[in-house]
Amino acid sequence: MKTNTIALSVSLLLIGTLSISNFNPMTATSAQENAPIIDGSTSENALDWNGEYLGILPCGSCAGIKTEILLNPDLTYRLRRQYLGKNENFFETTGNFTWNTQGNIITLEGLENEPTRYLVGENRLFQLDMEGNIIVGDLADKYILGKVSETGEMAKNNATLTETYWKLTELNGKKIEDAPRDIYIMLKDNQRVQGFGGCNNLIGSYELKEGNRLNFVQIASTQMACEDMEKESGLFQVLRMVDNYNLTGNTLILNRARMAPLAVFEAVYLVK
Repeated sequence: MKTNTIALSVSLLLIGTLSISNFNPMTATSAQENAPIIDGSTSENALDWNGEYLGILPCGSCAGIKTEILLNPDLTYRLRRQYLGKNENFFETTGNFTWNTQGNIITLEGLENEPTRYLVGENRLFQLDMEGNIIVGDLADKYILGKVSETGEMAKNNATLTETYWKLTELNGKKIEDAPRDIYIMLKDNQRVQGFGGCNNLIGSYELKEGNRLNFVQIASTQMACEDMEKESGLFQVLRMVDNYNLTGNTLILNRARMAPLAVFEAVYLVK
């Protein structure tokens, strides 16, 4: 009897070891739909999920995809996308969406060859990959859309200097109020900068040093001619002059030495 007891214990130990060695965190992630719900609460029945969600999703061939998703209580949706720095037009799709059996993931019907599933969190939509898995890695937090309040504002967050869509709001002390399109810059993690000056797209590099020192170098642009080039010319001149910056909350200020601020930017559709 003692021998049998020892053999049984060894068998259980081996089974437990094999179970641990075969554990795959990605499998666990993708299996979230089948996870049991302890208290019966789901995103579908416990969250105020209907409303509009905004964000800028990563794009391999443009500055980012400005994305707006409107979820209606009748399970219909409206998806609007704009490819920043590439096409000023919005591309709109409407249709129905469905919930999975666990009530935490929605699928936008009618889309092909692109992600259609989103994990629904509190005031957040997390875009899933083509297989329905949560996106991981350095850019994971860029695949999130934030919910817009009834006043049209998103919850304020502290912006990061890089990988943020910075919209120009003030240039050389003058408010930017009549621009037909966003004038913006985006500093990428790879030391590249891209943006739009009001008429032409801009590209270049930047150097970031201690003490909030910042320099833009090798700034170039397309060569289109527009009626009003004043703001664009002013922005390009500012970028050549900048040697430091201040970042507070969602506001980025570009400076030169102790001069008055050269340009003020606000983070747009910031989601963290």
